[in-house]
Amino acid sequence: NKVHTLSVNGDYLYTTDNATDVVKIIKVNKTIDPFDQSVSVNPQIVKSLDLGLNPEQSTGTGSHEVVVRNNRMYIASKDNSHNSDYGWVHIYDVTNPANPRLLKKFTNFTQNGVTKTMARAHTVIPSEDGKLLVVAEERQNGNVYIFDISNIDQENDPDAPVWKSTLNATSVGIQATSPHHPHLHGNLLFLPWYEAGLQAFNLTNPAAPVHVGSFDTFAGTSTLYNGNWG
Repeated sequence: NKVHTLSVNGDYLYTTDNATDVVKIIKVNKTIDPFDQSVSVNPQIVKSLDLGLNPEQSTGTGSHEVVVRNNRMYIASKDNSHNSDYGWVHIYDVTNPANPRLLKKFTNFTQNGVTKTMARAHTVIPSEDGKLLVVAEERQNGNVYIFDISNIDQENDPDAPVWKSTLNATSVGIQATSPHHPHLHGNLLFLPWYEAGLQAFNLTNPAAPVHVGSFDTFAGTSTLYNGNWG
């Protein structure tokens, strides 16, 4: 009964509700009357994609963010009742939107020889060329993970995402509760960080992000999710 996030790719609309782990894929059929140029739309659901997270973990895991670029669908899912785990990333091939093919699903990854578990994955953003993936955790002391996913190219790919670097409030030198909704434009990562406002990074070398600027939009401090969302 709600749409939390949507993404458009060609004639298809992709939506998540942040309440269930189901992604709806909708064909938007548009016709234009040749006489008066009026437009009519007949949307049809071609796929309700159940990610299978409930009850794999708990009954409260919801698909939070969906982004589709170049016929690949990237989904971030989280359970708001867990602060240290229960965060998922899915990557699908949606060349045929009615039949998505799972390329990769992960919550764990290896960082410097240590296995990490993602928590409350809020947003997943790919680079325009599909080689990098930025994942932000919405939680206290949340991390922003940067992965190389250029080796993930086949169905149920056994290759793992390659961890390149992590950004968090300590490493950036800011005082803020949580990152929120990253955006990638070329090599620049724009990252809203609630109380710390907007933070900008150069990812030319994704293993060593360079903090290139900031703009504080929130006059005050808080331990809650206040300030810059996007």
